[in-house]
This record gives sequence, structure tokens and C-alpha cells, in this order.
Amino acid sequence: TADHRPKDLDEVIKLLVRTAGFDANLLLNIGPMPSGAIQAEMRQTLELVGPWMRQYGHTVQGARGGPSHPQEWGVTTYKGDAVWVHVLIWPEDEEVQRVTIHGLNPEAIASTQVISCHPPLCFEDETHVMLERGAGGTTVMQLQDAIRDDIDTIVEVKLKPGFGGKQ
Repeated sequence: TADHRPKDLDEVIKLLVRTAGFDANLLLNIGPMPSGAIQAEMRQTLELVGPWMRQYGHTVQGARGGPSHPQEWGVTTYKGDAVWVHVLIWPEDEEVQRVTIHGLNPEAIASTQVISCHPPLCFEDETHVMLERGAGGTTVMQLQDAIRDDIDTIVEVKLKPGFGGKQ
């Protein structure tokens, strides 16, 4: 069935990020009216997406899906020596989000940084990401609720030289 209702910012960002994580293309199907103008509701949403894309677009534009397959909590994307972990769904009533990333050896990680959390909303010591080795060479991240972004919590993972985004 066709969905003719305008999507809000949350829906568009999550759709865009999931599409990138699936290594796919996105068509929003927003076309002009006969007058050439775009409907006001759709234009408003696109105007809100613009600032998000200016700040975080590098995590999806030109990036590929992976190294982990899409998970219930969200997706990963990569480009060069960077992997971005996009946490789109947080568990109910838990202060810690555990994210298992398949296909990313913890020994390949040079650094991590939560890029979607900025002071004064969160403080430097709250953006720390705990890493541990999971079963089968996976990486398990523990993220504190204090760094949660309501739309997309983004952790940038820098890889050591010699390790690509796909492993």
C-alpha cells in the first residue's frame, strides 16, 4: 500500500541510515506539485534533514554497509579507516546498550568516539565507550544511556592502519 502521509525527521533519518547500513539506495518519492513547489509538510522535513546531513552525512554518503550485518539495534557503515555504529533502537528500561558488531575484530580498533553527543548535553567522561571481545572475534560495545541521541546515536570507530572497514 502507498504511504502518502509526510514522514517526520525521525523517520527520514532512520530510513536513510538503515538504507546505508543495508548498502542500498533510498528514494523518498518527494516530487513537485504541478506548480513546481514541494508540499509544505515535506519541505519542512527536508529542511530539518539538511542540518543533520551537514553534521553526520559523511557517515552515510559514500559509505558502505558493514562490516556488521544490520541488527535489531541499528546498523554499521564504513569508509576507509572509519566505521560508524548507528544505534537507532535502545532497550527499554536499561541504562546500558550492548551492541555486538560482527565482522569487526576488537584488535583492529584504534579509537572510538561518540560523535552524536555534544556538550553541554553530555560530558566528556560520559561519552566513553567500553569495548570487549565477544564470541567469534566480534566486538561488543557498551554505551551508557547518557550519550543516547533520540534519533541516531553514532559511534565513530577509527581502525588501525592495515585494517579496512570490511574484515
